[in-house]
Amino acid sequence: MMRSEVDLVSHSDRNTDIGTQRFNNRPAQRWLFVAALALTISSFGWTLAYLSVAIPGRWLTDTPEQRFSGAQMTVTRGTGFSDGTNFIITATDASGLAIVTIDTPTVHADDYRRITWKAISADPDVTLASIWRTGAAPERINSVALVPYAEDLLVGLPQPPEWSGRIKGIALTVKGKLRQPIVVAEARIEPMNLRSVVSDRLSDWFRFSAWTGLSINTAIGGPLEQPIWFPLTVAIIGITAIALCYALARRRLTTAALSLSVCAIVGAGWLVLDARWLWLRLEQTKATAAVFSGKSLRERHLADFDGYVYAFAEQVILRLPKTTSRIFVGADDHYFGGRLAYHLYPHNVYMNHDTGSLPAVELFRPGDIVVVFRRTGVVYDPVERMLSWDQRRAVPADVLIAHQGNAAFRLR
Repeated sequence: MMRSEVDLVSHSDRNTDIGTQRFNNRPAQRWLFVAALALTISSFGWTLAYLSVAIPGRWLTDTPEQRFSGAQMTVTRGTGFSDGTNFIITATDASGLAIVTIDTPTVHADDYRRITWKAISADPDVTLASIWRTGAAPERINSVALVPYAEDLLVGLPQPPEWSGRIKGIALTVKGKLRQPIVVAEARIEPMNLRSVVSDRLSDWFRFSAWTGLSINTAIGGPLEQPIWFPLTVAIIGITAIALCYALARRRLTTAALSLSVCAIVGAGWLVLDARWLWLRLEQTKATAAVFSGKSLRERHLADFDGYVYAFAEQVILRLPKTTSRIFVGADDHYFGGRLAYHLYPHNVYMNHDTGSLPAVELFRPGDIVVVFRRTGVVYDPVERMLSWDQRRAVPADVLIAHQGNAAFRLR
């Protein structure tokens, strides 16, 4: 009897010890659940906060997007024409204005909150805006500036009270002097509902973006103009989740378990950003291979986005003497001017990378070569064979090559 009682007590003690051990271990096993819960609450909360600001009207609507091709556009001021697909604006009128209208039905302002134009080769020296009239005040013209967004997109976000009631007569205005035509491929009138806003952000963050000069140091996650950068979004959600961990579990978890929860949150954000960056690099590798793979060095130069610069430099070199020449490059676009100067080596090439300007006339001597590329303020008189730039004294010169506003001259 005594032995049975001892065995029973011993068995009971063992069960108590096991239960106590399980209870003590439970907080250490909950760190992953706490991290996941905090991330979920943080993500959901910030998503609701952003949507409440980004969507001024109803979240859930079935309003369709309205699209208009270049063939549905007409010019009422300035000069332009439709090629069947795009609308090409070639010049503004004497007052420096061009207006392109689209054949739009009357729309209600509450249903549509954004106007987007897909304009290819938009001249940076002109101002673009969208204009419209309302049914309440048809004599008044309202406007909103168009902001560049991503590649070849111009976006306008009209606001009440100008954008209210029935909207009609939507058009594109171009102010300034065009140095090159503007090709308008499409216009869209878009609703700002839950579906469109979420689609826009996902497209910004996870659409393939080609390599740029910023890509070597940063991973912004989409176009620079996007309202919320992806790394910043991940950081805000992560910091909020860490704060929630401390608020919800600092008394329920040990210090070690709480530290593991924080590490899990940081690691999750890191993995998301790195996974996206690696995917983009893989897509960029495929795109680069498609452009350059299997080609000679010259073919690769010509296939690059500055291939015209290389081709122009080739033609300039063919017209130069075999001996080393002094070449002066002037360009308003400093990057392309620098690339052109590089391709003209091993000649003795000068290029002012700060301003793109040419030196004073007095520094030149007969036989020098002047190359102008995308450069304003250069005048050549073919009759007198005299060259001048920046309203300085003209010097005698011969044309070596001239193409699309770019030229090379030999001074006499």
